[in-house]
Amino acid sequence: MGFRLWSETSGEAKEMLSPEFEIRKIEDLNPGEREAFFHHVFQLIEADSLLWSSVASVIRALNEIHKARSYARNYLRNPDPAYAREDLKVLLQNGQQDVIFQVLTLFGKAWILHGERVTYVTKFEGMSDEEHAQQVADAAHKGFDEYADKVNDTLRQFGINYRLTRQGFRPVQDERIIGEVYDPVLRGISGEKWEAVNRDLADAFADYRLGTPQGYSGTITHAVSAVQGFLQIKLKGEPGKGDLSNLIKEGLANGKIPNDDLSTILLKGVESFLQKERKVSGDPHPKETYANEKNALLVLDLSMIFIKHCM
Repeated sequence: MGFRLWSETSGEAKEMLSPEFEIRKIEDLNPGEREAFFHHVFQLIEADSLLWSSVASVIRALNEIHKARSYARNYLRNPDPAYAREDLKVLLQNGQQDVIFQVLTLFGKAWILHGERVTYVTKFEGMSDEEHAQQVADAAHKGFDEYADKVNDTLRQFGINYRLTRQGFRPVQDERIIGEVYDPVLRGISGEKWEAVNRDLADAFADYRLGTPQGYSGTITHAVSAVQGFLQIKLKGEPGKGDLSNLIKEGLANGKIPNDDLSTILLKGVESFLQKERKVSGDPHPKETYANEKNALLVLDLSMIFIKHCM
């Protein structure tokens, strides 16, 4: 179609209509932005029949997981779907970012569980177990991926510095890194085979969200463990066997890791850096110093690049 919107033909108009915000948290939105954010997220949920029918179960789960806080007090006192919807409105309008992210991940989990229940993918002749498992994972996550795309578009337009993935929320990165590295890796390891790697990456992202020196150190520890676990499964068929250095050497020797000049330089450099960062500021004690946000994000990037290069 040749017709283009005004914002697609005028850079100044695009900037005025959809400004690029500095990275910020939901709490940093001004009152007008906060109200608009609420309506966009609430309407996203309301327009999705599966999510809308899951409001009561999501609110119930929120209270069950956090009994002492019991964020949804109306539903706690009156367990009726109408009160659950009212609590959802209040939480999205006034809740802190951590509470809102918890709610959004509970809705995401509802989509994933639904996808796993209804998905069936035929394994055709000649299809490997790994290919079939990946197709099953992609089919099961189809509804979730569409939901995450809508959530992420809203977060991006408001300048909120996280994106929802199959492993939960992760910190924002350069859009090119997201598109070419993070997204392909997180899709590629979403199958049951990679459960241990997924768990480590999810823990790395969760520790990063803490925004503390201890959290950043935990990010490094879990990111390195994810790389090690990925290689263990790729080379040994299961997690728990082999340290990072020996796994890299074995992978290069048997061809399961690309054995070219670029690969050798990249992998050896990554190995050296990741091991050094884990020793200096990773979680296992004693550590020489706590990590900072810059180092934690760099280790996350290197870990994801490493995994993508080996996939």
